[in-house]
Amino acid sequence: MDADVRVGVDPDGGLAVRPSRGSVQLVGIDGVESLQAGERLGALPEQPGVVDDATMQLLLQVSWPETAVREEKARLEGRTAPYAAVRVSGPDGERQTIRAGRDGEFTASVALTEGPNTISMTASDPTGVQATAEARIERDSRPPSAISVEVGW
Repeated sequence: MDADVRVGVDPDGGLAVRPSRGSVQLVGIDGVESLQAGERLGALPEQPGVVDDATMQLLLQVSWPETAVREEKARLEGRTAPYAAVRVSGPDGERQTIRAGRDGEFTASVALTEGPNTISMTASDPTGVQATAEARIERDSRPPSAISVEVGW
């Protein structure tokens, strides 16, 4: 084998393999036998491997609310690399790590305080490649003002 390969395993057993030159033969990864330069393998124990395009930075797309929310928690959906770990930091110091699915999609629920809330996310694969996103979500749980209208008959 004549290749340059970056391999990483995270504490939860997530595996990423990224050949940057040459090709790599794989054994024991369901559905994947080899990788070429420019490809990335993402795998979890007991799950089939997923091959996608390797880039120097992971994709991290998040659907942030566009207006103020009334609820105590914001449901955030997004997309990143298959099986990537996504660390979410909320406004009250709450931190959680979620795992993207085989299709790279993930959902997180973040507690909000009244007023502006800064939420940050970092997606990473076991080789250390990562991407970050941050947004401010406004929580306004006050009911709308009542408007009185006189109607005459």
